[in-house]
Amino acid sequence: MIKIITDIFTQNPKIKIYAFLVSFILWAFVLGQRNFMVNKEIGLEYLVDSNMALEGEPVTIEVTLQGKRAAIRSLKSEDLSVSVDLRGQLTGEKRIFIDKSNISLPVGVKLVKAKPASVEMYLQLKPLLDKE
Repeated sequence: MIKIITDIFTQNPKIKIYAFLVSFILWAFVLGQRNFMVNKEIGLEYLVDSNMALEGEPVTIEVTLQGKRAAIRSLKSEDLSVSVDLRGQLTGEKRIFIDKSNISLPVGVKLVKAKPASVEMYLQLKPLLDKE
């Protein structure tokens, strides 16, 4: 019995080494091509005019991202941000939809979904301070 097992591993070593190398290369290629998904919490950046103030702004958005393994692995929540530009807007209630146009993502990474998909806030004039 032991001789049979020994023969399986020792006969034709060159062919077995080549087969192992080919299978390893195929495995690495397939694994490298597969898209991975990850959830990240990212902060919101608001750009408003100096005479305006926001009310009801959420702190973070949870996004689901998809991309190649290397690109996803190098992602850090600190490097990602949602930029909401409200400069030049009139006062009142605003609904901003979160999509790929206002999220900075590295090449090879795409946005699958954002939660919440939109944020509501109220844009108002800052009160004037009395100077005496």
